[in-house]
Amino acid sequence: MRLGCTVWGLGPYEKAFRENDIDADVLAHLTTDDLIGIGVTSVARCRKATTRRVT
Repeated sequence: MRLGCTVWGLGPYEKAFRENDIDADVLAHLTTDDLIGIGVTSVARCRKATTRRVT
């Protein structure tokens, strides 16, 4: 997920994703509460990244 985090602007959350076994497929299905629960403080940034990935 390192490359994806960097490309999508999610580098600050790479450690949290790794510690929680979150890959690109899982990330696309996480809820706002899920993201907040693992320490993501910019939920909008994650939403934008997953939207770019899906479209």
